[in-house]
Amino acid sequence: MIQVVQPFLGDRIIEVGAGIGSISRHLPKREKLVVTDIDPTYLELLYNIFRDDDRVEVAELDIRHREDGETFGALGFDTVLCLNVLKHMDDDLTALDNLKHLLKPGGRLIVLVPQYKRLFGSYDEAAGHCRRYNADELTQKLHQMNLRVVWSRNFNSLAIPAW
Repeated sequence: MIQVVQPFLGDRIIEVGAGIGSISRHLPKREKLVVTDIDPTYLELLYNIFRDDDRVEVAELDIRHREDGETFGALGFDTVLCLNVLKHMDDDLTALDNLKHLLKPGGRLIVLVPQYKRLFGSYDEAAGHCRRYNADELTQKLHQMNLRVVWSRNFNSLAIPAW
């Protein structure tokens, strides 16, 4: 996944919903890298992973709340990475709007969401997911937030029959 998003990563990156840091560990540490989550257990784990790296900041950020987005947005990120987070949001439009406010003008929002609404089922519900997306729906929501889709790709389509 890192290889796919690598060409779109800038020098000032914030990862929203970093979880256990499986992606964060591989992100480039350029000018600024901030890894965030809302879960105290994950935040403690992230602090431990990056405690000796001055180039990485670990912080609590909840994209459901505008104040958090405005606070971090003042740091002027050129890349916001939001992988498998929107699926947990009751109000994904508010979350997208808050993500947009993290970006400096001309910045890039990289989003990964589960695809194919028709596949939503009991596993999704048990995992706390609120939705899956069709490409057109996500594109429409991004446009609604005045975000332009530059590139889109499907991942893991081969898993559909098993799902």
